[in-house]
Amino acid sequence: MNKWIVSLAIAGAVISLAWVNRIDLLLTLVKFQSDREFAVGPERELPWQVGPAESTGGEEDAPPNIIVILADDLGYNDISTFGGGLA
Repeated sequence: MNKWIVSLAIAGAVISLAWVNRIDLLLTLVKFQSDREFAVGPERELPWQVGPAESTGGEEDAPPNIIVILADDLGYNDISTFGGGLA
């Protein structure tokens, strides 16, 4: 009877420790699986397209550089410097 209680206590401690560290255990498992199955191949040369040696158009023909940023449904507390918000 004493051996069963000790065995259950050890099993409970191991399960509790695994539950507390479950994220680290899962990330280690994913890393182990990805290292085995996905090998990185050798580097290879990529042929890039080369543009013209000189500009074909003048400055007056170039379109203006305009960037439009649309942010919908933002409140006063949604954007902050480090993502913390005011609250």
